[in-house]
Amino acid sequence: MNKRICGCGNCGKTFYLTQIVEWVDHHNTPVCPCCGIDAVFRGTDRLPLTWAVLRDYAAWGFKKDLGACPPEGSLLSPDKDSNHATVNAEQLHNLLNMALYGDYLGRQNFGMSNEEWKTNIEAGRDVNAQDRFTWSALHYAAARKDEAFVRWLLARGADPTLLDDMDKTPVDYAASKAVESLLRGQ
Repeated sequence: MNKRICGCGNCGKTFYLTQIVEWVDHHNTPVCPCCGIDAVFRGTDRLPLTWAVLRDYAAWGFKKDLGACPPEGSLLSPDKDSNHATVNAEQLHNLLNMALYGDYLGRQNFGMSNEEWKTNIEAGRDVNAQDRFTWSALHYAAARKDEAFVRWLLARGADPTLLDDMDKTPVDYAASKAVESLLRGQ
């Protein structure tokens, strides 16, 4: 699976993550470079981007029928042997919701608590260790507007330039100006 391929649930076009140039919602939500709508879906390990998934995403989220086969020039090929068929409607809804909001809200809510991070770091875990979502403790603290925890992590050597799998740093997820200033060293 190529995690750098994205699709739009509004227009059905596919493109590479690097082609996204516009973001909204404090730089947390990508905008489709083809139609300008914030309906971008990027495959995950739990829900790889296939034509069937993109088609269902469009139907679920945008009430659009993208057709049985991808359009000419699509980065996706017609589905032949897809695990997608084993996902029931409720699971698809939850996974699509996670995929749609998961890169920001899902990760923000799924990370360890500050106390769990602190316990692990004080026990010798690398302060820049990344979890299964490729977020470090500093990514979570920034997204949660937690100035005190950001200060605690920075004092222990947390790297504010550490990239996640979307090539975003904790600064990109800073949900308050105060946290952003801390991360920028201002």
